[in-house]
Order: sequence, then C-alpha cells, then structure tokens
Amino acid sequence: MRAVLLDNISPDRVSMGLPSFRQVSMEEYPEAIFLRSTDLKNIDLPKSLLAIGRAGAGVDNIPVDFCSQRGIVVFNAPGANANSVKELVLGMMLNAVRNISPSTNFSSGLVREHLKNVACRGVDPRLVPGLIKKDIEKMKKEFKGEEIAGKSVLIIGLGAIGSSLAKSCIALGMSVYGFDPYALSEKFAGITKVGSLDNLPKCDFVSIHAASTDETKGMVNDKFLDQLDGAILLNFSRGDLIDAKAVAKALVDGHLRLYISDFVNMELSRDFPQKTIFTPHLGASTKEAEERSVKMVVGQMYAFMETGRIQNSVNFPNCELLPRTHCRLVISRFDNSEEMAWLSALLMEYGYNALQTVSKSRGRVSYSIMDIKNPDERIQDMIERLAARNQITRVRLIQTPA
Repeated sequence: MRAVLLDNISPDRVSMGLPSFRQVSMEEYPEAIFLRSTDLKNIDLPKSLLAIGRAGAGVDNIPVDFCSQRGIVVFNAPGANANSVKELVLGMMLNAVRNISPSTNFSSGLVREHLKNVACRGVDPRLVPGLIKKDIEKMKKEFKGEEIAGKSVLIIGLGAIGSSLAKSCIALGMSVYGFDPYALSEKFAGITKVGSLDNLPKCDFVSIHAASTDETKGMVNDKFLDQLDGAILLNFSRGDLIDAKAVAKALVDGHLRLYISDFVNMELSRDFPQKTIFTPHLGASTKEAEERSVKMVVGQMYAFMETGRIQNSVNFPNCELLPRTHCRLVISRFDNSEEMAWLSALLMEYGYNALQTVSKSRGRVSYSIMDIKNPDERIQDMIERLAARNQITRVRLIQTPA
C-alpha cells in the first residue's frame, strides 16, 4: 500500500500495522495519507487516494465534503488522546487554584536576581541561599491558594475526554455538572446533568469539550458568560468555540476570574496577562497519545484495505462483512435506490453471484461490500461500467482472500 506520511508520523510505526506499506510522495499515486495537523484543504489530493487517516480526533484540517464526493474515506482516532488532554486540563485546574505558574515564575526570577547581584554587585555568594529563603518566606503568602476538593465544575461535552475528566474530578472530591444533548444520562453516574446552556449552575470551573461545528462555533458568548460569577474557563477543545470579545468583557466584568486555553489568542494574552494562561496546543502532545492515535488509524486502514471494513470514519458509515473467502467488491456512492437495483441487474448480466452483501448509509453517503464467487476476466469491464455511473464515487476490487 502506497502512503504519504505527514507531521513526522513514524514509518516504523505504520509498517508494524501495515506490512505492505510503502512510503511515497503526493506525486507517486498514494492510496492513503496519514497525518496529524497538516492542512489538506488547499492541497490537490491525488485521484489514486482511497483513504485518509487522521491520528487524532478533529478533522477541521481535512476537506471532508470533498472527500465524500470523491469516495475517499476519512478515518480518525476518537478517544486516543483523551487521557492526555484530561491530564493537561486537570493540571491547569490545579495550576489555577494553587497559583503554580506565578509562584514558580517568582521563585525562578528571585534566584536569577540574586545570582545577578552576586556577579554584578559583589554580594558574598555564601549569603545568597539565606537571602533567597528570606525573600521567599516573605512573599509566599501572596501565592496562597485553594484546594480543588469541594469545588464545582461544569463540563460541556461528555465524549471521551469530557467523561474521563468528569470521573477524575469526582475522584478528587469535586461536584460535577455536565451538559451534552447527545449523551445518555445513565452512562454518567455522579454527574448532575444540565439540560440547557441558558440556565447554567454556579460553578468554580467551566471546561469545554465539544467538537467544532456550525452549531457550536462561538457558543461561549456574552449570553453564556453573563451567567457565570468569577468562574475559571478552560478551553482545550477548539479555539473557535469561544467568542474572544465576550471573554474579554467577562474578564473585565468579573464573570470570569481566569481564562485558560490550549489555543493562543494574541489580543487576550496582551490585554489580560494576569488573567489568561495559554499553552501551545499541547493537549495531545504526549508520546503515549501519539502512539495510540497512529496505532488506531493504522489498524483501521489495514482493515479497510484488506476487507473493505470501515470503522471510525467521519464521512462514511461503519460497515463490515466477515469473513472474506472470495473476491470482494467495495462500492461507494451517493444514496440512490435505483443504483442498487441497477447493480443487481448488472451482476446478473455478467453471471456473477453475490454470496454475501451488506450496505450502510450515512446521510447521503452509502457504502456496500459484496463477495463475488469466481469472477472472470470480465470483472474489470463491469467495474468500469460501475465507475462511470454518476452516483458511484468509488469502486474497488479486493482480489486476494484474507
């Protein structure tokens, strides 16, 4: 299988799950692309491309609609980075209430200042440790913090990350509220469900874990923030979920005590240096998360290439047909009942017998897998006739038994 690897994805890691893998460039007719954050929206994707594997959850860097029109399956790795993001959010919550960043900055700055005095002003080096200790003891009251136990948090989005964060917060002795219109309440013991974002509970923390969609972009706006009272807002999901002007207003009015995000906003950082903390998109930046996400999409890609199976695609339905003992025909199309009737007639015309068939749909996109017993040399002619149909976006024959 010819594949393009972007964002320093390891060829060794890919080859462990794809024995037939061969790394190529975009000009060498790749069948697959593996990536993390590279923006594919302004890149001419080759016609040979069958699938894209996003080693992570978000796919806003991939032209998903275009891929659907071309029959290109887009895989992602939901949940692979959940623990890493959850741990970073917890760390930043603790950082906020225990003043970890300002206190460590103060201590480090104090040490540098005294060392500079030694070099420039002739201070006896033997006195420096005592001077540092004296100044630290004098100032430590300025960084007195609070315990996280007993605090309350509202988690918006109870997917893999949000639900994992909720469990950890409960274990730390926090009161946990959750909002997710698509989550089943019985799955989340210990969480008080919130029915609407128009009626938020009073909370010490609000943590956002929602996907970026037309519905959620700018969801944290004036109306949302006016309900808060000195809360700490954390956004480790997507930057465009936040209305930055509304956040600035809330920091001034006191509705927000602090804004912490994995997506740097230059204006907020400049205007509110004491009330904002930004990390450089570190959520999934751990060795473990990167290995899990690559392993996950490689496994999905292997199953797709070998059997036609689709799992964890953002634009195609989950679909599988096992076992495979004959040649397998895989067809992607825009849903049209006439196409399936036409396909059945075509199989009869060529005298082919479909031993087992499965078809699934997701919106307008449909996907079919069928096993054909003993096709002859005319199969390629039939495939060309199939591919010429307007509603058919991709036809693939998997010839070797699994």
